[in-house]
Amino acid sequence: MATMIGRDRELALLIDRWRKSQAGQGQMVVLTGEAGIGKSRLVEALVAAAGRRGLVPHLGVADAIERKTPYFAFREVFDAIVGLDEASSDAERRDRARRWFASWRPV
Repeated sequence: MATMIGRDRELALLIDRWRKSQAGQGQMVVLTGEAGIGKSRLVEALVAAAGRRGLVPHLGVADAIERKTPYFAFREVFDAIVGLDEASSDAERRDRARRWFASWRPV
């Protein structure tokens, strides 16, 4: 992993949001910017910090193809959490989402 330089503030913000989510405060971070500014490196550092604590973060990625699809990255993460895939029907998506939200309790 390459050394990260000059992104301490951004990494601290990501770690703060992650800690808040661990404390039961819902958090979502959207990381955007021009190519080459270190977005992937920031995510690698956050994943490494989570891994040191035995946790596996859920990551969603949107690219130019999905840019016009609202909430694509969120849906990608949610699908992974509830066990949906591209072949899942709309009815199955609604059913699993309802069951998941009905059973979800904040920590």
